[in-house]
Amino acid sequence: MNKTGEISNNFLALLVVVSIAVALAGFMMPAKLTGYGVTGTLDAELNSTTAINFTDASINFGAVAVPSGVASCNIDSEGNTNCLATAPDNGFTVENIGNENVSLTLATTKNAADLIGGTSPAYKWKVKDKDAGACTGAANAYVDVNKTAPGTEICSIFATAPTMDELYIHVNLTVPSDAISGSKTDTFTATATG
Repeated sequence: MNKTGEISNNFLALLVVVSIAVALAGFMMPAKLTGYGVTGTLDAELNSTTAINFTDASINFGAVAVPSGVASCNIDSEGNTNCLATAPDNGFTVENIGNENVSLTLATTKNAADLIGGTSPAYKWKVKDKDAGACTGAANAYVDVNKTAPGTEICSIFATAPTMDELYIHVNLTVPSDAISGSKTDTFTATATG
């Protein structure tokens, strides 16, 4: 403004330019403002874990005697016996505690002659599911133990799902009347391969 209260041409020109700029800005903006979505990305690599555990890691047959007048007797970890003994009613329990299906091999450090001795001893294991479908390939029948490394594949697929990740290993002994007396022990080694 000048001293007489009149608006200068420069000030009018500035008002015209600002008015045009505001009009153009209003024209270019949408009538309704809406939210603008953005996205993010999550990346994670979950490592596989191969792990098994003997959750029931011992079988105790206790004192076993062959009845007089017989060549041998049998005792197993399923509660069956014709020996002078009380048969246990539990085998080993093995659980897949990893996060991937694995194959499972089993080995002992002794065979029947090493563990029991005498005439025609037998030392056998039987693998069966505790959880249905846990072990693909479980024989569910007694077979001779294997002390040769790496052992015998007892499951081609040992599952990891929480409702199907446990199996039993039962043991059956045939004790001849001429077996050498004394404490008998052996070690079972289960190996998981992913």
